[in-house]
Formats: sequence, structure tokens, C-alpha cells
Amino acid sequence: MAVSVKVLPSPKCLFDDPIQIKVEGLSPLQEVTLRASLTDESGELFQSFAYYRAESNGELDLTCSSALGGSYSGVEPMGLLWSLESKTPFKRLAKKNVLTPFYVHVEVFEGHNITSQLLGKCINERKFLGEGVERIPVREGRLKATLFLPPVNVVSFLSGSGSFPGLIDLYGSGGGLVEYRASLLASRGFVTLALAYLAFEDIPAFPDILELDYFGEAVEFLRKQQQIKTSPNCLLSVRVIRARNISSKDLFTASDCYVSLWLPTASNKKVKTKTIEKTDNPVWNETFYFRIQNEVKNILELTVYDEDSLTKDDAQFTVLFDVAKVRPGEVIYKIFSLKSEKQDSLEVEFKMETIPGPPEKLVTNGVLVSREVCCLEVQVDKEENKKYLKENKNVVLTVDASYEGTQKTTMDSDTFLFHCIKSWEPVLKARLQCVSDTEENEDNSDDSLTIPLTLLGVGQKVKVGLPVEKGTQLELQVQVNDCPENLDVRLGYNLCEEEQDFLQKRKKVVASALKKVLQLRRDLHEHEIPVIAVMATGGSIRAMSAMYGHLLGLQKLNLLDCATYLTGTSGSTWTMTNLYKNTDWSQKTLEGLISLAKKQVMKCKMNVISMEHLKYYHEEMIKRAKEGHISSFTELWSLVQEAFLHDEPEESKLSDQRKAVDQGQNPLPLYAILNVKAEQISTFKFREWVEFSPYEVGFQKYGASIRSEHFDSEFFMGRLVKKLPESRICFLEGIWTNIFTRNLLDGLYWSSNSDEFWDHWAKDVADMARENNASDDSSVIIKPSCSMSGNLCEIFNDILTIRPLLEETHNFLRGLEFYKDYLQQRGFIEWKVIFQTLCWTYPLTN
Repeated sequence: MAVSVKVLPSPKCLFDDPIQIKVEGLSPLQEVTLRASLTDESGELFQSFAYYRAESNGELDLTCSSALGGSYSGVEPMGLLWSLESKTPFKRLAKKNVLTPFYVHVEVFEGHNITSQLLGKCINERKFLGEGVERIPVREGRLKATLFLPPVNVVSFLSGSGSFPGLIDLYGSGGGLVEYRASLLASRGFVTLALAYLAFEDIPAFPDILELDYFGEAVEFLRKQQQIKTSPNCLLSVRVIRARNISSKDLFTASDCYVSLWLPTASNKKVKTKTIEKTDNPVWNETFYFRIQNEVKNILELTVYDEDSLTKDDAQFTVLFDVAKVRPGEVIYKIFSLKSEKQDSLEVEFKMETIPGPPEKLVTNGVLVSREVCCLEVQVDKEENKKYLKENKNVVLTVDASYEGTQKTTMDSDTFLFHCIKSWEPVLKARLQCVSDTEENEDNSDDSLTIPLTLLGVGQKVKVGLPVEKGTQLELQVQVNDCPENLDVRLGYNLCEEEQDFLQKRKKVVASALKKVLQLRRDLHEHEIPVIAVMATGGSIRAMSAMYGHLLGLQKLNLLDCATYLTGTSGSTWTMTNLYKNTDWSQKTLEGLISLAKKQVMKCKMNVISMEHLKYYHEEMIKRAKEGHISSFTELWSLVQEAFLHDEPEESKLSDQRKAVDQGQNPLPLYAILNVKAEQISTFKFREWVEFSPYEVGFQKYGASIRSEHFDSEFFMGRLVKKLPESRICFLEGIWTNIFTRNLLDGLYWSSNSDEFWDHWAKDVADMARENNASDDSSVIIKPSCSMSGNLCEIFNDILTIRPLLEETHNFLRGLEFYKDYLQQRGFIEWKVIFQTLCWTYPLTN
């Protein structure tokens, strides 16, 4: 029998995995020598050996067989590995490139002599990077590091779940960037940052001082990283029991009450109880079920309505309840009561149970959460589709739980995609209907098809028949695919790689400029180079001309090259877009550009409303609508503004400006705009900044960004679902104007004098603080402000708060949900006071 050497459970493993070495096919009690050999990356040979005697069955098992001598003695299952040593004194086994494994050769020799006959051998491949571990080089600010993210399917042994703890790995005084420990820790469920702090790139081996702030930056960086979690889904049952003392909105009859329930993180549809007529104390005892994910912020909205057959149903009051207060296995009984004379109240029972099955994979940065998404593809037979379209019929496909909702066949479309949250258990509904049918008549057809997507195997194409006539079916091909885990929305508060690279290049320009301006005798160290931004506000032509003047002044003072960023909004962005058409504008005198801008502004502008231009505006807007962009007044304004500022249409795009910063030759431009709510909310109560750069467009508030060329494309749950052509720069200039974000209430607010403005401001802050502290952490009760004035009050409120000319774009945060503890995330903490109450009322998932 031939001698065989085995490494169990597998010859391939991680470097820190324990192994079992077995030798079979030896003679009973045969004496042998086992030797292990490993050659490191420098070519140095490490070896170990041990003497053994086979068992009576001719086998050796190092987990129980005792070594008789050699590099070690006794029972040492891993002895051949830990005793490896080099013939070079004090040579240490280390790993520099974690992307390649070490290969350990295990050999068995006859007798207690390694120069005797070789009986058998095998190779143990020992890797440093586990399957699915992500390695990310980090060069942010001063940091020189490598980030390792655990694979999604790893469960942390500390937390017992998919929530990964973080570590910073600091190697010894030898310096360099050593990654092998960090890569192995990531394979075990740790988000690990291998940090260089000595003798690496521009970090000296023996610094004069060791700055603790450097390590603080590393801690802050690690806190901001995207986390990958796994978490089971739960079943929430809500039993609406009864209401008491509900005041009737009708003059002569008691209330006709029902309760509407909406949990946007579990469904995009509202459900409601039956209506109990003519009583102020209705009893329902109805139970509703929601499939929820406990790692997200689940806010259940319960609204008590008084039904009205002639006018819109009257909302009595709304309860916003944080479902996190209900734990799995618990039953909670709550009475939600208004602080009013009649003590209107609603009694509800909550119960939570864990749903068996595989956990859901989540991606989060500690503020936003992306959930698992599947994509349903439906193909309709082309020839059959044409046939029915000629008969004035089309196929209507609906997946209520999807981003797309309902889609219909046309002459140009017979293949459809639906993106759905997997845990919502989406269902496909299909029917053939007359093209002329209204939506009210769509559900009247008896011939329909319903398919729960959970019945379809992932990746398998299935043919199904849609009943269309008696005994006739229309063939559909359906296939469900899992969407990739990698998101197209970047979740994280760190800068993108391109901006980090820009900063490194720009530092050299800034350092050189500061040395000249300050007449320094030596070069600045990297940590001494400041980041300086030139910031400009809005104000139409006045802002544009003022920015030109200030930049020219900085240039003449030799200070322009000291700036790293150039930021603006509204009119100042017109200056910036003109400048960044030139790849080296800051290295040339600005007087020529200013002269051209002056001539353009001074020209007669009557032609911007000529018939020729109006026709051009109309054609451009139709073209953009066909591409998928949302039409708005701002688009028309953008084209008029372009004609005002330029003689010819500008074909440049925001992403084209990368050429002007790719070598750090100019400051990086940042264009800032306000994002506001279209609903009846003042800009004071809700506004958030959006930043545009040549690299990305993003909300710093949420730590969410997309590539600049993807702005206004369609996203769902962090995935790009429909790529639209990148807009020309003029359409972004229209958005950056910011003028259309205001409503009449804002105008009244800002038109007051300074004392009145600050009095308003202080009062509003106090009111918001009272609202925030009016109830406990688990619920907020909202009573309609216009309780007696009815429609007249609503009309007046609309006049004050509506924004009729507001620009609308596709929301790249669509579908993303808040993480359960987002208010504790440092990147979000500065927004907490203003935003805390509003986030309850207006879920991000809208």
C-alpha cells in the first residue's frame, strides 16, 4: 500500500486555521520523519521536522501521536507549523502581500533521518484573505492604511450576528503597512483597519513626535465605514382594539370612524379597518400583519379618520409609533391619548415574533440601510404582443411591492424589469385589457394571472400562460434574479478615491504656493499643509461678477494656488462653470475671461424669447422627457438662462470638469444646492444641502453619494435601475439657482428685518424643541392644525407653503431606509435637533 499524507479537513485553508495531518499506508510501528517546508516572499526557506513512530495500524495522526524528538516533542497537532524556522539567525516569517498564499510542503521520510528515502508528500495552501473579504486601500487625509471588510456570510463570534465589531491593527516599531493580521481578522468577522504610523511612504521611521490626533482620525474613519449585516425578519401583528371620545366633524351626526395603518418599511400600501358608523367610541378588534426588519427604523403610522361621503375624510389625529419598543416574543398594550378636554384615545395591541428562515443581508453606513433586492424579468412574446396591440389590447403587468409598480406593453416594449425588496414577498399580477380601459376598469377582467415570486427559482427562466380568451393563453417568460450586493450609491462619510487622490496632488501645489507667499525657508511637512476653501454665495449676476473679482484679486496676490476647494451656489456657479471649461484656468490670468463675461452680460437679451429660441426650448424639453427626465419649469428656466449667458448651447457636462482637476492643477469645484420637501413644510423646518463635484453628487448628511454622471438617473435601494444620459451643465445651473426652493412663507420670513427674523427663528426652534419633548421616545401624536376651519384653512396653508416651480429629479436615495440607531451616528449627529421630529413624520422611503 502506498504511503499517503493528508491535510484535513482540506489542503486549502486560512493561515490561522487549525489542521489535522494524517499519514496512512505505513508499516506497523514504522519509524519516520515528518518535515515541513515553506519559502517566504524573499526566497528565504523555513523548515521544521519531527520524529514519529506509526501506530499498530500503520497510521499517524498528529492530533494524538507523540513526537519523539526533532524541532519539538510530545503531542503537538500544529507543531510542524509553529516550529518553522530559518537557517538565517533571527529571521522572522512575515507576509507582505496578503493576496497570495503561503505553501507548506509536508514530507514523510523513512526512519529518523531527513536524508533517507521520501515516502510521501502533500501541499497545504494557507491563505491570508478569506473568501469574500474586501481589501480597500485608504489614503484619506493623513491616513495611510488598508481597510478589510468581512464577507457578508460571516457571523461575528462576538455579537453572534452579522453586526461586525471594528479593530485598528497597529504593527510594531518596525514600521510599514503590515496587513496579514488585519486580513485574517476580517475573515473572522472584524472590520479591520491596518494602519501605518512609522516608516511608510512619507511617514518617517523616527518622527520627532507621535501625534495622537493621527490615531484619532483613524478611529473616526473606521466609525464611518459601510457595515454589512445579516438580520432575520420578524412578524409584527397590530390589533386595533377601540377608540374613545372621538369628536365628530359633522354637525348633526356622530363620527363614522376607521383607522388607517401604514408602515412604509414593510409595504408601500396603506391598510385600514372597517368603518364603524355613528359612534364616538368605535370598537374594531381587527388585526393586521407586517413583515418587518428590526435593523431599520420602523415607524408605524396610525390615523383615525371620520369618514365623509361627500368630502374628503377628516383626519382626527395621527399616531407615529416606534416599533423598536416591541421586542420578539413580547405583547405590548398601548393607549394613545390626546391631551385635550375630551381625551380622545386609541387602544392598540402589538405583538412581535421572529420568522424562521435565512437572515436578510443588509448594507449600512450607520444612517441608511440597503436591503436585499431581487429583479423580476418578464418577456411577452413579440408576435403575440403585436397581434393584440392591433386589436387595441395590451398586457398590464403589476408588482405592487416593486419600484416600477405597473408597466404595460407597447409596440416598442415587450420586456420588463421589476425591482423588489425580497422580504416583502412580491407578487406578479398580469392581465390583458383594452388600451382604452381606465384604471378603475382594470380589475374587472376575469382572465388574469397571479404568481408569487417566492415560487420561482432564482436564475431559472419559466414559461407561464396568461389566459386571454376561452382556451387560449398568451405565453410569458419570467425569471427572478438576485441583484448584486455591491451598491451604485456609495454609503460612507469618507471621501471618494478620486477626491482623495486629488487632495494628495493638490497638496503639492498648495505647499509650494504657501512657501512662496509666506517666504518659508523649508518645505512644509504633509500634516502642516492646510485645506483652504474659497466660498461664494448666490445673487445672480451680482454673485457671478463678484466671484470673478475676488478670484482675480486672489490671483494677483498669489493666493489662488493656496486654495484646495472652490465652492458656490446660485449665481456664483455661473462663474465656476465658465472657469472649469479650461483645464488650467487658475494658471492663466483671469482678466480675459472677465472681459468676455462682461461683454456677454452687456449684450441685448431680447432674442432669448424669440420664436426661434422658444421652438428650441420646446424641442429640448421634449427630447429630455423622452430620455426619462422629469419635466419641470426649472428645465425651461435652465434653457433661458443658458441663452442669457452664452451665445451657443453649452455641450459640456459636470463629469467633463474632471480634466481640470486630474493633476491637482486647479481647486476642486463644489456646487451646493438646497433640497427641500415639496409638501407643506417651510424651508426653515426642513432643508438639507446637496453637494455636486466633478466626481460625485451626494448628501453629506446621510453619507450617501453617486457618480456625477449618474445624477438624475433612476435608483432603487442603492442600485442603478435605469441609466439616463448625463444632463448638460446648463440644466444643473438651473437647479443650482436655488430660487425655486422658496415659498411665500419663506419670502415673508426672509423679508423681515433682522430683529424680526431672529425673533421668528428663536420661536420656531423653541416650538420644535417642545414638539420633540412632548411625548416619550416611542410615539408621537399629531393633531391636524386646521381642526375647525376646514378647507379654507387648507387653501390658505397651501398658498403660504406650496412651491409651484420646484425642480424635481429622480431621487437616488429612493427605497433606502433609516438604520435603527441612525441618530447616534456621528456623521449625522449635528442634524439631530432639527431633523429628529421631522423624520418621524416624513419617512425617507417616500
